[in-house]
Amino acid sequence: METPLCSMLHTEYVSGLAALRLEPLALETLDEIHINAVEHHDRWYLPEIMRVKAQLMLSQPHTHALEEVRKMLTQALDIARQDGTHFWAWRINADLNRLKIAPGTPAPRHCPAVH
Repeated sequence: METPLCSMLHTEYVSGLAALRLEPLALETLDEIHINAVEHHDRWYLPEIMRVKAQLMLSQPHTHALEEVRKMLTQALDIARQDGTHFWAWRINADLNRLKIAPGTPAPRHCPAVH
């Protein structure tokens, strides 16, 4: 029986897979969790599922481009705003801000250069 907490528990399982260096399996499992959340109208957790997926994608730079990660986070943020799940928006924004300071990411124009 699926409950509103199933997506959350399964996402924690994915975190364990990632800790064991099983990122491909973790990403595959996250895709299944995403589909189940949509099918069972468990939208409240979709932004977090997408945020975790973006983190996993970021940990595999040889497979996923930084732009893909940014797009995933932006989509998650849009869903969080649409659904009013602002608690996820805070976490997603924090991840987006970390991308701005990630190695190889251009610094925003308004930031002074650090020498």
